[in-house]
Amino acid sequence: MLKCDKGPPAFLTMTNVDPEDWCAAFSQRRKLIGRDHTADVPFRRARVSRRHAEIWAGTPSLGIRDLGSRSGTRINGVWLKANCDTSLAVGDRIWIGGIELEVVGDVPLLAQVLAESGLIGKRQLESVGAATHDPLVTKSTEVPYVVEPVRSVLSQLSRAELEILLWMGRGYLDDVELGGRLFRSPNTVRTQVNSIYRKLDVHSRADVLGYLKRGR
Repeated sequence: MLKCDKGPPAFLTMTNVDPEDWCAAFSQRRKLIGRDHTADVPFRRARVSRRHAEIWAGTPSLGIRDLGSRSGTRINGVWLKANCDTSLAVGDRIWIGGIELEVVGDVPLLAQVLAESGLIGKRQLESVGAATHDPLVTKSTEVPYVVEPVRSVLSQLSRAELEILLWMGRGYLDDVELGGRLFRSPNTVRTQVNSIYRKLDVHSRADVLGYLKRGR
């Protein structure tokens, strides 16, 4: 697994929805937003195109590209030109098919674990009759379908244990490597990893990674 020395530079969250219920992490790889089954950030709303837009973390700024969607994409109320890269900044509001999203620089630790592992960024979303803040949309926004048992189990982990999960997901599995990332002794890391095993009911670091990728 490719290692990186820091986490995502930003996250995509849904307005009025807890980040632990739904958020997606920006990465250098372009992530597809849409209804297509291959989408990295999937939505089931009919007004969202199958291949609606892409987001990524570029150098030096974040980026978004509308892929010629039917309903279009707006940033802070401004319509984007289709098939053109546009810069994003933390604090920007994105309108996609009646869904209002926000670019944020940080999210709670549990939300970050879930987002980086794809447990909430890749889950299907269910429609509910909640009003949006968009004057062009009169009804229905999206609230995510989250596998509650997974979040419930992960919420039992301490902050120190969640930090270990983050770095495991980024490719650091050895006690010495993890200790170097987190400024802890290898023995402390080993004790915390064993605690993670018990709480997740797994038996190895490979099992931990499988848990994060698949959920239970």
